[in-house]
Amino acid sequence: MKRFSLIVALLCAVLTAGLLFLNVWQSFRYNQVVGEVVALEEEQKKLLELNKRLIAGTAVLSSPGRIDEIAKDELGLEKREPTDIIQIELPGSDQ
Repeated sequence: MKRFSLIVALLCAVLTAGLLFLNVWQSFRYNQVVGEVVALEEEQKKLLELNKRLIAGTAVLSSPGRIDEIAKDELGLEKREPTDIIQIELPGSDQ
């Protein structure tokens, strides 16, 4: 009977130590995951800001006024009246 009590006491001690170790390990892992989440949230904020800047840049670069200015000043193009445009239809064309 004494031997059984010793085994139970030893088993309880090992189990208690194991549970304490698992608790500490779980806390450690939780802190790691929280750190990863914070880092990912910061990266997401940076990417959202970059996306906003890129969308604004695209809007500026594709504005009709800017394109018109480049066409006139850099390419020497000029706007034509619709009556000046001649459309040619080729035979056999589905257009």
